[in-house]
Amino acid sequence: MVACSPRTRVLASLLLLVVCFFPLLWIAQYNFPTGDDYLTFFQARTLGPLRATRWWYFNWTGRYTAFFLQSLYPEYDAWLAAYRRIPVALLVFGFASLWYFLRAFLGREIPRADSFTLAAAMYVFLIGLTPDIATAFYWLISSLLFMGAFFVTLLILGLYIDLETAARRSTRVVLSTVVIMLIVFLCGLNEVSLLLFLAIFALINCHQLVHSRKFSARGVTFLAFGIVFGLVALWAPGNAVRAGQLRIKTQMLGTLPDGLTTTLGLLLKLLVTTPLLLASGLYYAFLQANRDRLAGLRSLLSGVRWYWVLVFIVCIVTVVNVVVFGKIGVGGVPQRVQNLYVFSMVLGWFFFVTVLFINVSAAYGEVRTSKWLLAAFTAAVGVFLVTGFAVQVGVGNADPSGNRLRDAVSRIHTNSVYANAYLDLLSGRASRYDAQNGETARRVKAADGECVEIPPPAAMPTTIALDWVKYPWRWCAREYLREQYGSASP
Repeated sequence: MVACSPRTRVLASLLLLVVCFFPLLWIAQYNFPTGDDYLTFFQARTLGPLRATRWWYFNWTGRYTAFFLQSLYPEYDAWLAAYRRIPVALLVFGFASLWYFLRAFLGREIPRADSFTLAAAMYVFLIGLTPDIATAFYWLISSLLFMGAFFVTLLILGLYIDLETAARRSTRVVLSTVVIMLIVFLCGLNEVSLLLFLAIFALINCHQLVHSRKFSARGVTFLAFGIVFGLVALWAPGNAVRAGQLRIKTQMLGTLPDGLTTTLGLLLKLLVTTPLLLASGLYYAFLQANRDRLAGLRSLLSGVRWYWVLVFIVCIVTVVNVVVFGKIGVGGVPQRVQNLYVFSMVLGWFFFVTVLFINVSAAYGEVRTSKWLLAAFTAAVGVFLVTGFAVQVGVGNADPSGNRLRDAVSRIHTNSVYANAYLDLLSGRASRYDAQNGETARRVKAADGECVEIPPPAAMPTTIALDWVKYPWRWCAREYLREQYGSASP
């Protein structure tokens, strides 16, 4: 990487992004609502965005930001268009947030071309680890809640770092205002991200207190905003209504062993079944190549020790698991939450590698890695991105048109997010899924909240279809609201 010109590195990074994300962006045009989306839309169309958000807050959940965003499309055509555009916007926003965070975290002394290359490689790897891409980016009822919250958290942390080094007062005022607005926004997305954010900012404030022997007024203020608006979300009347319907009576402290086991199991799975360790070696080599440009990073991480980072990662994810299990029972972590866990733990792991590099380089000096070993690491990561370390050829979902090429492609199965997206497109699964859901959407529109039978899909594209939805199923928005709440309005 360092042997190439900046222009070549940027072009190579752009090519990597295009090749990997073209199918993920293109397949969004075949995306459709499913499950509870119909209820959310029915309420938005019936009540309007603000009244619908108020209704959800008092009857189901305190996630005020998430349901306001989902209620912004009360018109039928706009709602369907949002399902095709928001995944694209979310994927682009995710890369922009990661790049901005890395620029702030590593310091502006790192050349822009190098930080862009790192962000591109890290983003491709991160998305490649996604446990369930459909709930991560294409099912809006979960993608905005969890992935949106993750990327907003990255943006807040990047802005906070820049705020600490801003020289002009006007810049500090603007950045502080933006950070507070984003914190208010984040608190209304989901409880897991809220707890992670509060834990991170609490740790930052504790570190600053120990390191500088004084409180950071700015850091304490941001933490206070997070606590206040977090309580607004957590104490919502709708949360009590939902808890009563779920009838979960699990003692949170009793789930501590299961929470710790789940955390360690996920971390071990990431280290053993994915090339996370190999990618960490490549990242370590990047830091080594830029060791003379990391003065700002060394100052930022002064006093931080690698072992405490590992302790923090395990402890905070375990605490979140305890809260989740206390709410829904010890029955495994839902796929949409697993996505957030993996993203958070992987970036937390890279933060651990960063701190380890700072600690080791300060104690032992330069540690060089041979080029052939880095090439082998890169090749192994590349194989993972293409195959997910699993390729099978079995029974396919035959193309009705009798196209032999599509039929052959449909028989290939992998564990790769990117390969599966290409296979969904080339096999015709995505287009057939689109055609059938288009007909279902027209019937739902005509029903206007009355009962509609949803038949099994003619094809199930891995990328955008929810594999846990049981078909056929019957959806009755008005009837459901009358049974659960006695009315369709507040």
